[in-house]
Amino acid sequence: MRALGSDELLDPGETAALLLAREIQADLLLLDERKGRAVAQRLGLAVTGTVGVLVRASLERLVDFDQAIARLRAETNFRVDDAVIAEARRRLAQGLKLLP
Repeated sequence: MRALGSDELLDPGETAALLLAREIQADLLLLDERKGRAVAQRLGLAVTGTVGVLVRASLERLVDFDQAIARLRAETNFRVDDAVIAEARRRLAQGLKLLP
């Protein structure tokens, strides 16, 4: 679905999330798909994904990051580039959040 003045084709759920986030002036939008994240950033919306949430939870000692990623990969259709995981681990080592 084309939406929000973008040439990107987004699925209806992503489009609805983007429209709602803009309408309510959300502090943060959770999107994992690269296309949806790109549109959100062009709209000036703060955006994070599942990995960002897991980094924050790990920093707050709520989950073990590596165990959570392993479980997601084993038990769901969650896919993420290894470079994203490496960056998340680097940020964890430095105590840096991926969320505002």
